[in-house]
Amino acid sequence: MDFNALREKLNSLNRKTSKGEDLWKPKDEHQVRLVPNPHSDDPFQELHFHYKIGDTLAVLCPKLNFGDECAICDFAEKLKAWKGPDGNDKPKEERVADFEIFKKIQAKARIYVPMIERANAKANLPADSESARWWGMTTAQVNQALEVCTDGDRLEELGLQKDDKESLKILFDVKKGYDLTVTFAKPGEKGNTKTFTQITIKGRIKPSALAKDDAGSKAVVASVKKLTDVFPKVPSGEVKRILEKFLGSNAEPAKPEGGKEYAAKEPAKPANTKENAKAVGGRSIDEAFGDMVSEP
Repeated sequence: MDFNALREKLNSLNRKTSKGEDLWKPKDEHQVRLVPNPHSDDPFQELHFHYKIGDTLAVLCPKLNFGDECAICDFAEKLKAWKGPDGNDKPKEERVADFEIFKKIQAKARIYVPMIERANAKANLPADSESARWWGMTTAQVNQALEVCTDGDRLEELGLQKDDKESLKILFDVKKGYDLTVTFAKPGEKGNTKTFTQITIKGRIKPSALAKDDAGSKAVVASVKKLTDVFPKVPSGEVKRILEKFLGSNAEPAKPEGGKEYAAKEPAKPANTKENAKAVGGRSIDEAFGDMVSEP
Protein backbone atom coordinates (compact mmCIF):
# COMPACT_ATOMS: atom_id res chain seq x y z
CA MET A 1 0.00 0.00 0.00
CA ASP A 2 1.45 3.39 -0.97
CA PHE A 3 1.58 6.50 1.22
CA ASN A 4 -1.47 8.29 -0.20
CA ALA A 5 -3.62 5.16 -0.14
CA LEU A 6 -2.73 4.69 3.52
CA ARG A 7 -3.68 8.29 4.30
CA GLU A 8 -7.07 7.75 2.64
CA LYS A 9 -7.63 4.58 4.64
CA LEU A 10 -6.79 6.28 7.93
CA ASN A 11 -9.19 9.13 7.19
CA SER A 12 -12.00 6.59 6.79
CA LEU A 13 -11.53 5.11 10.28
CA ASN A 14 -13.86 5.96 13.16
CA ARG A 15 -10.90 6.80 14.91
CA LYS A 16 -5.35 -6.57 24.95
CA THR A 17 -6.11 -9.97 24.92
CA SER A 18 -2.81 -11.29 23.67
CA LYS A 19 0.48 -12.42 25.11
CA GLY A 20 2.34 -9.44 26.52
CA GLU A 21 5.67 -10.37 24.96
CA ASP A 22 4.16 -9.93 21.48
CA LEU A 23 2.90 -6.40 22.15
CA TRP A 24 4.57 -3.08 22.93
CA LYS A 25 3.33 0.21 24.29
CA PRO A 26 5.23 3.33 25.36
CA LYS A 27 5.80 4.03 29.04
CA ASP A 28 8.34 6.87 29.05
CA GLU A 29 10.60 8.08 26.21
CA HIS A 30 11.75 5.52 23.67
CA GLN A 31 13.56 5.28 20.38
CA VAL A 32 11.83 2.75 18.15
CA ARG A 33 12.10 1.53 14.59
CA LEU A 34 9.18 0.31 12.51
CA VAL A 35 9.74 -3.04 10.81
CA PRO A 36 8.42 -4.24 7.42
CA ASN A 37 5.64 -6.81 7.77
CA PRO A 38 6.62 -9.91 5.77
CA HIS A 39 3.06 -11.26 5.98
CA SER A 40 1.21 -8.33 4.40
CA ASP A 41 1.62 -5.50 1.89
CA ASP A 42 -0.18 -3.26 4.36
CA PRO A 43 2.39 -1.88 6.84
CA PHE A 44 -0.32 -0.76 9.26
CA GLN A 45 -2.93 -3.42 9.95
CA GLU A 46 -6.33 -2.57 11.39
CA LEU A 47 -8.27 -4.65 13.91
CA HIS A 48 -11.61 -3.93 15.56
CA PHE A 49 -12.30 -4.74 19.22
CA HIS A 50 -15.21 -4.53 21.62
CA TYR A 51 -13.67 -3.28 24.87
CA LYS A 52 -14.61 -4.07 28.47
CA ILE A 53 -17.60 -6.33 27.98
CA GLY A 54 -18.06 -7.17 31.66
CA ASP A 55 -14.88 -8.83 32.92
CA THR A 56 -13.57 -9.46 29.39
CA LEU A 57 -10.87 -6.91 28.58
CA ALA A 58 -11.25 -6.97 24.80
CA VAL A 59 -13.15 -9.05 22.27
CA LEU A 60 -11.91 -9.31 18.68
CA CYS A 61 -14.97 -8.47 16.59
CA PRO A 62 -15.80 -11.44 14.33
CA LYS A 63 -17.98 -9.31 12.04
CA LEU A 64 -15.67 -6.41 11.19
CA ASN A 65 -12.49 -8.50 11.15
CA PHE A 66 -13.69 -11.71 9.49
CA GLY A 67 -17.22 -11.11 8.16
CA ASP A 68 -18.80 -13.55 10.65
CA GLU A 69 -21.78 -13.02 12.93
CA CYS A 70 -21.20 -10.88 16.02
CA ALA A 71 -23.76 -10.83 18.83
CA ILE A 72 -22.21 -7.71 20.35
CA CYS A 73 -22.55 -5.77 17.06
CA ASP A 74 -26.17 -6.94 16.75
CA PHE A 75 -26.95 -5.87 20.32
CA ALA A 76 -25.22 -2.52 19.78
CA GLU A 77 -27.36 -1.84 16.71
CA LYS A 78 -30.50 -2.50 18.74
CA LEU A 79 -29.33 -0.02 21.35
CA LYS A 80 -28.66 2.60 18.68
CA ALA A 81 -32.08 2.14 17.07
CA TRP A 82 -34.84 4.67 17.80
CA LYS A 83 -37.52 1.99 17.79
CA GLY A 84 -37.99 -0.74 20.38
CA PRO A 85 -38.84 -4.42 19.85
CA ASP A 86 -42.53 -3.49 19.57
CA GLY A 87 -41.82 -1.25 16.58
CA ASN A 88 -42.70 1.95 18.44
CA ASP A 89 -40.33 4.83 19.09
CA LYS A 90 -38.44 4.55 22.35
CA PRO A 91 -39.03 7.26 24.97
CA LYS A 92 -36.34 9.96 24.85
CA GLU A 93 -34.82 8.97 28.19
CA GLU A 94 -34.51 5.37 27.03
CA ARG A 95 -32.95 6.38 23.70
CA VAL A 96 -30.34 8.52 25.44
CA ALA A 97 -29.46 5.78 27.95
CA ASP A 98 -29.25 3.11 25.23
CA PHE A 99 -27.08 5.30 23.02
CA GLU A 100 -24.59 5.91 25.83
CA ILE A 101 -24.14 2.14 26.20
CA PHE A 102 -23.94 1.75 22.42
CA LYS A 103 -21.01 4.17 22.28
CA LYS A 104 -19.14 2.05 24.80
CA ILE A 105 -19.70 -1.39 23.29
CA GLN A 106 -19.47 -0.63 19.58
CA ALA A 107 -16.32 -1.98 17.94
CA LYS A 108 -13.35 0.40 17.93
CA ALA A 109 -10.41 0.35 15.55
CA ARG A 110 -6.83 -0.21 16.62
CA ILE A 111 -3.94 -0.07 14.15
CA TYR A 112 -0.94 -2.36 14.57
CA VAL A 113 2.58 -2.10 13.18
CA PRO A 114 5.68 -4.26 13.85
CA MET A 115 8.53 -2.48 15.65
CA ILE A 116 11.64 -2.86 17.76
CA GLU A 117 12.90 -0.66 20.56
CA ARG A 118 16.47 0.54 20.35
CA ALA A 119 18.82 -0.57 23.10
CA ASN A 120 20.65 2.78 23.16
CA ALA A 121 18.45 5.62 22.04
CA LYS A 122 20.94 8.48 22.60
CA ALA A 123 23.63 6.90 20.42
CA ASN A 124 21.15 6.18 17.60
CA LEU A 125 22.55 2.67 17.41
CA PRO A 126 21.03 -0.11 15.32
CA ALA A 127 19.23 -2.65 17.46
CA ASP A 128 20.93 -5.64 18.94
CA SER A 129 19.43 -9.03 18.14
CA GLU A 130 15.78 -8.55 19.03
CA SER A 131 12.42 -9.96 18.01
CA ALA A 132 9.85 -7.56 16.63
CA ARG A 133 6.71 -6.77 18.59
CA TRP A 134 3.38 -5.25 17.58
CA TRP A 135 2.58 -1.67 18.55
CA GLY A 136 -1.13 -0.87 18.86
CA MET A 137 -1.58 2.72 17.70
CA THR A 138 -4.49 5.12 17.42
CA THR A 139 -5.26 6.82 14.12
CA ALA A 140 -3.81 10.08 15.48
CA GLN A 141 -0.54 8.34 16.41
CA VAL A 142 -0.21 6.76 12.97
CA ASN A 143 -0.72 10.16 11.38
CA GLN A 144 2.06 11.58 13.56
CA ALA A 145 4.36 8.86 12.24
CA LEU A 146 3.30 9.56 8.65
CA GLU A 147 4.18 13.23 9.07
CA VAL A 148 7.81 12.12 9.25
CA CYS A 149 7.42 10.88 5.65
CA THR A 150 6.60 14.40 4.39
CA ASP A 151 9.86 16.02 5.50
CA GLY A 152 11.86 17.36 2.56
CA ASP A 153 15.31 16.57 3.98
CA ARG A 154 14.39 12.97 4.67
CA LEU A 155 12.85 12.56 1.23
CA GLU A 156 16.00 13.96 -0.37
CA GLU A 157 18.19 11.65 1.70
CA LEU A 158 16.36 8.64 0.27
CA GLY A 159 16.10 10.08 -3.26
CA LEU A 160 12.34 10.50 -3.10
CA GLN A 161 9.96 13.22 -4.22
CA LYS A 162 7.13 14.73 -2.15
CA ASP A 163 3.97 12.57 -2.30
CA ASP A 164 6.04 9.77 -3.83
CA LYS A 165 4.19 6.49 -3.28
CA GLU A 166 7.45 5.08 -1.90
CA SER A 167 7.55 7.68 0.89
CA LEU A 168 6.97 5.00 3.50
CA LYS A 169 10.57 3.91 2.94
CA ILE A 170 11.46 6.71 5.34
CA LEU A 171 9.92 4.61 8.13
CA PHE A 172 10.47 1.08 6.86
CA ASP A 173 13.66 0.97 4.76
CA VAL A 174 15.96 -1.54 6.46
CA LYS A 175 19.19 0.10 5.30
CA LYS A 176 18.47 3.81 5.54
CA GLY A 177 15.24 4.38 7.42
CA TYR A 178 14.47 6.76 10.25
CA ASP A 179 13.87 5.83 13.86
CA LEU A 180 11.07 7.45 15.84
CA THR A 181 11.29 9.11 19.24
CA VAL A 182 8.13 8.24 21.16
CA THR A 183 7.33 10.21 24.31
CA PHE A 184 4.68 9.18 26.84
CA ALA A 185 3.54 11.98 29.16
CA LYS A 186 0.91 11.87 31.86
CA PRO A 187 -1.00 15.07 32.74
CA GLY A 188 1.43 17.55 34.28
CA GLU A 189 4.51 15.71 33.01
CA LYS A 190 6.95 16.77 30.27
CA GLY A 191 4.95 19.86 29.35
CA ASN A 192 1.64 18.04 29.06
CA THR A 193 -1.01 20.56 30.12
CA LYS A 194 -3.91 18.34 29.10
CA THR A 195 -6.07 16.31 31.43
CA PHE A 196 -5.22 13.10 29.61
CA THR A 197 -2.07 11.20 28.68
CA GLN A 198 -0.33 12.35 25.51
CA ILE A 199 1.90 10.34 23.19
CA THR A 200 4.06 12.32 20.77
CA ILE A 201 5.98 10.81 17.87
CA LYS A 202 8.86 12.55 16.10
CA GLY A 203 11.37 11.38 13.52
CA ARG A 204 15.09 11.19 14.25
CA ILE A 205 17.45 13.57 12.47
CA LYS A 206 19.67 10.96 10.83
CA PRO A 207 18.82 7.65 9.15
CA SER A 208 20.25 4.33 10.26
CA ALA A 209 20.13 0.65 9.42
CA LEU A 210 17.52 -1.60 11.01
CA ALA A 211 20.29 -3.84 12.42
CA LYS A 212 24.08 -4.04 12.39
CA ASP A 213 24.25 -5.98 9.12
CA ASP A 214 22.02 -7.46 6.40
CA ALA A 215 21.75 -10.77 8.22
CA GLY A 216 20.61 -9.01 11.37
CA SER A 217 17.99 -7.00 9.46
CA LYS A 218 16.64 -10.14 7.81
CA ALA A 219 16.43 -11.84 11.19
CA VAL A 220 14.43 -8.96 12.67
CA VAL A 221 11.98 -8.95 9.74
CA ALA A 222 11.65 -12.74 9.93
CA SER A 223 10.80 -12.47 13.65
CA VAL A 224 7.55 -10.61 12.89
CA LYS A 225 4.65 -12.85 13.88
CA LYS A 226 1.41 -12.91 11.95
CA LEU A 227 -1.05 -10.57 13.61
CA THR A 228 -3.66 -13.35 13.48
CA ASP A 229 -1.32 -15.47 15.62
CA VAL A 230 -1.05 -12.68 18.18
CA PHE A 231 -4.82 -12.07 18.12
CA PRO A 232 -6.46 -15.39 17.19
CA LYS A 233 -9.93 -15.41 15.70
CA VAL A 234 -12.70 -15.68 18.31
CA PRO A 235 -15.65 -17.88 17.24
CA SER A 236 -19.03 -16.16 16.99
CA GLY A 237 -20.48 -18.56 19.56
CA GLU A 238 -17.87 -17.54 22.13
CA VAL A 239 -18.63 -13.85 21.51
CA LYS A 240 -22.33 -14.58 22.06
CA ARG A 241 -21.58 -16.30 25.38
CA ILE A 242 -19.46 -13.33 26.51
CA LEU A 243 -22.36 -10.97 25.81
CA GLU A 244 -24.93 -13.26 27.48
CA LYS A 245 -22.75 -13.47 30.56
CA PHE A 246 -22.40 -9.70 30.74
CA LEU A 247 -26.13 -9.16 30.33
CA GLY A 248 -27.04 -11.86 32.82
CA SER A 249 -29.30 -13.37 30.18
CA ASN A 250 -31.61 -16.23 31.10
CA ALA A 251 -31.44 -17.48 27.54
CA GLU A 252 -29.87 -20.85 26.87
CA PRO A 253 -26.09 -20.33 26.38
CA ALA A 254 -24.76 -20.66 22.86
CA LYS A 255 -23.13 -24.00 22.13
CA PRO A 256 -19.36 -24.06 21.56
CA GLU A 257 -18.17 -23.99 17.95
CA GLY A 258 -15.93 -26.75 16.70
CA GLY A 259 -16.39 -28.72 19.89
CA LYS A 260 -14.02 -26.41 21.80
CA GLU A 261 -14.89 -25.03 25.21
CA TYR A 262 -13.65 -21.62 26.28
CA ALA A 263 -13.01 -20.89 29.93
CA ALA A 264 -14.42 -17.67 31.31
CA LYS A 265 -14.13 -15.90 34.64
CA GLU A 266 -17.15 -15.53 36.89
CA PRO A 267 -18.87 -12.13 36.63
CA ALA A 268 -17.35 -9.52 38.88
CA LYS A 269 -20.84 -8.24 39.74
CA PRO A 270 -24.16 -10.04 40.29
CA ALA A 271 -27.12 -9.68 37.95
CA ASN A 272 -29.43 -6.69 38.31
CA THR A 273 -30.72 -6.16 41.83
CA LYS A 274 -31.98 -2.59 41.47
CA GLU A 275 -35.73 -2.18 41.39
CA ASN A 276 -37.61 0.30 39.22
CA ALA A 277 -34.59 0.78 36.94
CA LYS A 278 -34.56 0.28 33.21
CA ALA A 279 -32.89 -3.12 32.70
CA VAL A 280 -30.70 -4.23 29.83
CA GLY A 281 -30.95 -8.01 29.61
CA GLY A 282 -31.12 -8.48 33.37
CA ARG A 283 -28.76 -5.63 34.37
CA SER A 284 -29.78 -2.08 35.13
CA ILE A 285 -28.57 0.76 32.95
CA ASP A 286 -26.42 2.01 35.85
CA GLU A 287 -24.73 -1.38 36.27
CA ALA A 288 -24.24 -1.95 32.56
CA PHE A 289 -22.93 1.55 31.90
CA GLY A 290 -20.69 1.44 34.97
CA ASP A 291 -18.92 -1.66 33.70
CA MET A 292 -18.03 0.02 30.40
CA VAL A 293 -14.87 2.08 30.26
CA SER A 294 -13.03 3.82 27.50
CA GLU A 295 -10.82 1.67 25.32
CA PRO A 296 -7.23 1.15 26.53
